[in-house]
Amino acid sequence: MFKDKKERSQPTGNAPSAIDTIIGAQCRIQGDILSQQSVKIEGQIQGNVQAGGTVIIGDKGAVNGDIRGSELVVFGKTEGLIEVKKLHLKPNARVTGNIRTQSLQVEDGAVYTGDIRMDRNAGNATLPPAGSPDKAIAPPEKAAGK
Repeated sequence: MFKDKKERSQPTGNAPSAIDTIIGAQCRIQGDILSQQSVKIEGQIQGNVQAGGTVIIGDKGAVNGDIRGSELVVFGKTEGLIEVKKLHLKPNARVTGNIRTQSLQVEDGAVYTGDIRMDRNAGNATLPPAGSPDKAIAPPEKAAGK
């Protein structure tokens, strides 16, 4: 009886209730953000973002750095490498940088500058170690050739 109740009460990774980090509109962060759940960004981030769940960049939100995770929904602005399983660009999205994803949805009005690579393995990589935020992960075929 109690076991079933516990299992039902556990949030799923994509459920809105699983957002465990919210960066408010008045907040500016310089540094990397790592979360096992989902992250909603309404403020400004100067650094990499990695989440086990969904990353949501709100209308006023902006990220200047790499974003990696399961899913990314962009209403605001990003600049840097994006490597996620699912990417959604909403009408006011402004994205600059290369994208590596398994699934891409772009709504009318979204603006994107960069290269897109559709890849079944996208979204499975991890961030570089702390202290080296500008090192991007090479695609698997390039890394294997070294």
